[in-house]
Amino acid sequence: MYTSQVLSGMGSLTTRSNMMKKIMITAALTACVAVVTAQTVTSANVVGYSKATLKTGFNMVRMPFVNGTNGIPLQEVFDTSVLSQGSSAANSDNILLWDNAGTQYISYYLTDGSTKATSGKAGKWVTNAGALAADIAYPDTGFFFTRFGVDVEVIMAGEVVQTSTSTLILDDGFNMVANPFTSEWDLNSANIDWIAEGAVAGASAAVADGINLWDVDNTQYVSYYLTDGSTKATSGKAGKWVDNSGALMPNSVGINQGFFYSRVIGAGTAAIDIAQPYNLD
Repeated sequence: MYTSQVLSGMGSLTTRSNMMKKIMITAALTACVAVVTAQTVTSANVVGYSKATLKTGFNMVRMPFVNGTNGIPLQEVFDTSVLSQGSSAANSDNILLWDNAGTQYISYYLTDGSTKATSGKAGKWVTNAGALAADIAYPDTGFFFTRFGVDVEVIMAGEVVQTSTSTLILDDGFNMVANPFTSEWDLNSANIDWIAEGAVAGASAAVADGINLWDVDNTQYVSYYLTDGSTKATSGKAGKWVDNSGALMPNSVGINQGFFYSRVIGAGTAAIDIAQPYNLD
């Protein structure tokens, strides 16, 4: 479902930065897939692109690239010409952002500009009242994309995150998050000590921090919790993400994939420091 390519070397994240690159990204797709228009990214840093298939219904995604040290405006994340535009949220593609503070979703739909409130805004993300979305998409934040039409492949492009360390802020309760770097994310990798960084481990999902990934094919969540290794099934796995049977989380989180992080209520805000997982020298 998710593929990626860092351009300049065509296939490796180990590449030269500090070189002016003007990359024309063109996807030549077969007749059974929607055509994706060319996107150009001009930057003095390492640039790249990733492909994602947005399936009919719910998709939990994220923008894996940045613009310098800034995020990408929500209006620029997707080529909206290949998406479903409509006169209301009921007949168009939708985006839902999770508001941690308000514990609610902020929703937008892709307008076709056919109403009085959306005149001149065709192909833009707007509120139900027709106001333009001004949100910025950051790599460490996931969001829901509700696809109204048939499955479609999209390309996201920008600069590869180049900071050496990034901090993931996790509040009590639900957080919709993602990898702060431009790569897939093995949550059980040895370079993240979740317990030392303040995540709550426990003997079961009821008393530990948890994560919920959306399985778009089976339209359900797949859940894991951070074990303290105190049970027979989790012995030797302290600080690792496991399912309810004690089995280790088997796959990495995709480069374009967001997920819910459920922080134990009352544990307080955690600041998880994550080291850059690739070499850009």
